[in-house]
Order: sequence, then C-alpha cells, then structure tokens
Amino acid sequence: MEGAGKATRRRARVGLGALAGLSLAGPALAQSIAPVSAPLPPVRPVVVEPPKPVRVYLFRVLFELFSLGLDDLRGKFRREGYWSEVYGLAQTQGVLANILARHAAVPNGDHLVFIGHSWGGATALAIADALHARGGVVDLVVAFDAVTERRVGPGVRRFVNFYQSQGGWSKPVEPGQGFSGGIENRALAFALNRNHLNIERSPDLHADILARVAAIAGPPSTASVRARRG
Repeated sequence: MEGAGKATRRRARVGLGALAGLSLAGPALAQSIAPVSAPLPPVRPVVVEPPKPVRVYLFRVLFELFSLGLDDLRGKFRREGYWSEVYGLAQTQGVLANILARHAAVPNGDHLVFIGHSWGGATALAIADALHARGGVVDLVVAFDAVTERRVGPGVRRFVNFYQSQGGWSKPVEPGQGFSGGIENRALAFALNRNHLNIERSPDLHADILARVAAIAGPPSTASVRARRG
C-alpha cells in the first residue's frame, strides 16, 4: 500500500508540473496559433437613387375641339401610373414656365416625354429647344403628322415622327445642328380612319408609344412611384 501511495503522489507531482508549464506557456502558445487576418475594410452604405418621375406632356393642334385622341392617350398613361396632361396652343407659355421651373429646382430630375399632334408637334420641339437652352433634355418626342419646318435640336434624345406619306400635311423630320440622338420617320398611308384629323386616335400608335415610355421608365412596378413623385 505504501508503494502504491508513493506512485500516486509521484503522478500527481508530474501532472501539477505539466499544468504549471502549460499555464506559463499559454499566452505565447495562444499567440502562435491565433489566425492571422488583415483588418476588414469599412462597410460603406449602399446608396440607391430614387427613380426619376416620368412626365408626359401632350400638345393639341389648337384647343379642346381638336386632337381628342390625345385625351384618350392621356388616360392610358394615367392607368399605367404615369403623370400625364394635355395642353392647347394657348397654354404653351404656362407649360414652358412650369417645365423650366422644375428643371431649375432639380436639373434633369424628370424623364420628359413630349407628344404633339399637327401644330402640337411644332410646340413640342419649340419647348424642347427652350429647355435645352437651360441645359435640359427631353427623353422622347413623338409627333402625329406634325406641321413644322423645325429640325430636331440637340435637346432631344429620340424623336419619332408618325406622318402621312400620301398627300399629308407633314413630311420626314431632319436632325438639326448638334443633334446626336435618334430620329425615326414612320410613313403611314392615308386612310379614312387615319388621316391628318384623326391620326392621333390610332390604337396601334398608342400602344407603340406606351411601350417606348415603359422602356424609358423602367419596370412597371416602379411606375406608380414615379407618378407620385411627379
């Protein structure tokens, strides 16, 4: 029994010595096995710019008795969630003042679409030129058989010209000095249901324009956001 006790005491002394050695070497040992890694870069917040509102301005040939197809087109835009309004020739200066004021507050803060019928096409180009003089730009101008000698200026990104190719009052539109966008002249044959007085009522042309504006605006799910911000 005495021999067994001595052996037990020797094992205890060895174990205590080992523990003491580990405790003394612990900090150095921990440092030697600690993973080495470079400091993490600071996390920068992701800034998501709100979408631009889309504003669609429609210009009549004269006043409320004409270009009634633009009223229908305005309703289609509104059902898609876009801000849209129709104006007569007498309202041109007021509309221009409003557009310039919005541009002065937030330069190019809107996606702008101008649509004009007959003389309204000339109005659309004139306002686009005035806006360009202040550094502004119009994303899309669409003309229904526009009666104008004005060329497309550099303040327009894309111009679409629906005109009568057989004895109509309109003709192909050409780029002006400094223009670098796109022009699409689409000649449409004369018909009783598609002439100078009613070309702006054509459902197929409405669908074409709506698709072009949707491409400018982005996903349809954000259209209502754009309209509310407008």
